Amino acid sequence: MKQGLELADKTKGAERMTADFQSGLRDIAYNREKQHPSMIITALSNINIMGDYLPASIFNTVNYTYGFEVEDDATVFGEAFKRIDKLGFVRIPRPDRQKAGEFSYQHNFLRICRPQRNARLSSVALDKPFNGSDFNYGIKEVDPEVFATNKESENLTLDFVYNRYAFVPYHFLMVPNRGSGHNQFLDPYKDREIIESAWRFVHDKGLGQGVRLCFNSLGAHASVNDLHFQGFFLVKGWELPIEKYLSEENFEKKDGFYMDGVSFIPLGDAVNGLMDSISRINKRHRDGEKIAYCFYMTPKGIVFFPRKHQGDQDYFRMIGEVNDPDAISTGFAFYELLGEILTPKEIDFKDENMAKRVIERTRKTFGALELKVNLL
Repeated sequence: MKQGLELADKTKGAERMTADFQSGLRDIAYNREKQHPSMIITALSNINIMGDYLPASIFNTVNYTYGFEVEDDATVFGEAFKRIDKLGFVRIPRPDRQKAGEFSYQHNFLRICRPQRNARLSSVALDKPFNGSDFNYGIKEVDPEVFATNKESENLTLDFVYNRYAFVPYHFLMVPNRGSGHNQFLDPYKDREIIESAWRFVHDKGLGQGVRLCFNSLGAHASVNDLHFQGFFLVKGWELPIEKYLSEENFEKKDGFYMDGVSFIPLGDAVNGLMDSISRINKRHRDGEKIAYCFYMTPKGIVFFPRKHQGDQDYFRMIGEVNDPDAISTGFAFYELLGEILTPKEIDFKDENMAKRVIERTRKTFGALELKVNLL
């Protein structure tokens, strides 16, 4: 397997963590036996993002008696088998990323096969209780996907897990107290230690200026109701639109980056400011409003995105059904809010009329997602 993509900021901490990330992938791809079929999806998607191909011999490591987690996993296997070349590698198409207008668009074959779970439910509550019979990160099938663990305190352990359907380099999940049954809901006061640890991971762990940690609440297209943050490292050649605004330090001058109401919480107020923002969303939820949020942690501060719930009718009509010929996304989660849209189908951006329609629909979708009532 290749050495991966070049980090935007090569600190020793970042290089050590990404080396662990790659080492764990090699272990899944080459060294394990009697694996759950889901491990093939993990290896396929992450190695594909890293710019390499999976050896077809990995299919000999699978214990097929486990069965497929969801029907779409079987579809991925079928497509992978069809793409084994004469040299014995699985040549799944790599993500196609194109820039159009102020946005980037990514067509990712493997990502569109992801189980939707809670991500498309119109009525999922912000504080939906954890259900141990649903897929969660504490099940034993996820054990091989843990590539690092940090013991933060007597009360808190952070496990780092591969994102099974990756869409960005070094894409991982940070799972606090894995197996504890914590739902995907942050109570700023009960969960203060978790929030503080998330911020320390980004700001104080020596991981450089290229580490990012993100959060989708339920109702903001989080698919798994088990507390987790999504993280990745910036790499050269994989720029995200929001980073240009943040590097120029003119985020607030640009109307909150596509949506009004978005705020930047500065370095000195990161934890308390985030807690306050989440508290306001939680109160509005308790008062009966269908509301959700995402946030984007960077070493210089946090971008907070208050937003309409994924079940909002106007917004839902804009993203459309997956098979809608005009659909540009399966849902605007944190990554779309950074300006890169994961598209369910290939778009011909050489067709100027199509490009204009896609850009206009993207802008309208942001408008439909925007809260019309001030968060304050």
